[in-house]
Amino acid sequence: MGLSLIIGAILMVATVIIDATVGLVKRGLDRVWQEAGWGDKFRSRDLIIPIIAVGAAVATAGASLFAGLVIIRRSILIAIVSAIGIVVGSLIVTGLYLAMAYLIAPILSTLVQFDSLSQVDYAEYGGGGGPGGGPGPGTEPGGGVYNLDCGEDAGSEIMIQAGSYPVVKKLLTGPGRTGYCIFPTKIVIHWSGGWTNNDVTYNVLVERGLSCQIGTDQDGSVQQWQQMWEKKAELAYCVGGNENNYSLNNEMVGAYFIPPGTFSLKPEEKAPSTDEIKSSVNSTCFMMKQYHIPYTQIFGHYQLHPGKTDPGVEFLNYFINEVKKQCP
Repeated sequence: MGLSLIIGAILMVATVIIDATVGLVKRGLDRVWQEAGWGDKFRSRDLIIPIIAVGAAVATAGASLFAGLVIIRRSILIAIVSAIGIVVGSLIVTGLYLAMAYLIAPILSTLVQFDSLSQVDYAEYGGGGGPGGGPGPGTEPGGGVYNLDCGEDAGSEIMIQAGSYPVVKKLLTGPGRTGYCIFPTKIVIHWSGGWTNNDVTYNVLVERGLSCQIGTDQDGSVQQWQQMWEKKAELAYCVGGNENNYSLNNEMVGAYFIPPGTFSLKPEEKAPSTDEIKSSVNSTCFMMKQYHIPYTQIFGHYQLHPGKTDPGVEFLNYFINEVKKQCP
């Protein structure tokens, strides 16, 4: 009972306060209306037009904001599409550049280099078509000997040396014999692609119209397939492209080389024999000394011809370290 009386009293006080407040507000609005010259007193319907005007303004602003957001969204989409187009265009240009750098340019450069290289005149050695036309002049049965001459500035003809390992001169025949002479500045290590022998590698080169200066067998024996002089060597179609103009090449019998003592889960990976490695190191040291080639100019085929993998990155590092030990 007492609580009901208290609540009733509070409601009465609140009602009085609200009535008083509303009255004050209305009298204030009436005064404003009179001073503004809008009438004798404030009427609720007088707010309809301002409310409509304010609502219209808010609606207009909202519509403008929405339209602006749509425009911004479209602008962002256009910017994204443009950025993608720029990236795709850049990739295409980069691809064309790489194609020029690695495919077309080396071919053109090789053709230009051939014009400046001294070429042996096969006609001087009697009969035959020479490079590009099958076994050329001076071919001896079983030996493929051309007995070419690269001029007085080439010096005397020499044989490759591989330490205590035997070296046999078995010059290639066919279109792989280029007839050009070079001043070598690089040494390139290859693998033949199969665990066979030098004779098989020789036959494959002849069949494909290719050539390399030397081949090293699994027992360490060496075959010299092209002529070499004190200062020059016969150019070989071995590395590919412009690099042929500077390179001495060693085709080591085997494939998928790994350093000795390295464990591999791939059955095709195998380390060359100790004899093959020692012989190749010896012949490399000989070529370095003979042609003043530093060990920094020893390369793997994969480094000079995109797409090639021989003789393997890890094996090449191992091989170069062995060369440093043998002929620092």
